[in-house]
Amino acid sequence: VQLIFNLIALWAFGLVVEGKVGAGVFLTIFLGIGVVQAGLEQTLTLMSSPAVSMGANAALLGLLGIAVVWAPRNEFDVLWGFGMRVGSIEVPILMFGFIQFAVELIGIASGSFGLSRSLMHMIGLVLGLAVGWVWLRRGWVDCEGWDLISVWNGTEAGIPRDEQLEAEARQLVRASTHARTGTQPKSKPATNGPKVINQQRLLDV
Repeated sequence: VQLIFNLIALWAFGLVVEGKVGAGVFLTIFLGIGVVQAGLEQTLTLMSSPAVSMGANAALLGLLGIAVVWAPRNEFDVLWGFGMRVGSIEVPILMFGFIQFAVELIGIASGSFGLSRSLMHMIGLVLGLAVGWVWLRRGWVDCEGWDLISVWNGTEAGIPRDEQLEAEARQLVRASTHARTGTQPKSKPATNGPKVINQQRLLDV
């Protein structure tokens, strides 16, 4: 059952990352996160009692962290069940990652979900966020303007900010009003004063 759910997560998270960098680079990133997380896990548990750590959950959460940075507006189809009722809901990757981060953080704080397991998952998620951020800032991946930075700034895919949209809307309204009335928008008459000053400044430069 654990393997089946891991494969589903690998397909869902990996689809976004592999689509950006290709299969070879994707495999390197996935295994790299897994190896680094496992090394940190070994180091953190050196002084603890003997235990066994298995599974790829941390590496999979690393892929989720990368997807949050590279494609936060993409959506997952999440299955839900309540009694005999089953359905699905579309959840943005950014929201899904935030929920996962909150769950692991609560697990670390309370220990109710297993302190060590939540901590290991959190390490994988943070590693993925770091890898995604570095690749994005370095320009090693093309997110086509839909990355986390663009979404945060409100300029995803070249979409202007709200202020620019409002200014363009006002300009269109004025133009349509003048077109209906047959009048031209008023403009200030040009004077020679500013031109002479500008020429003098250019000569000084």
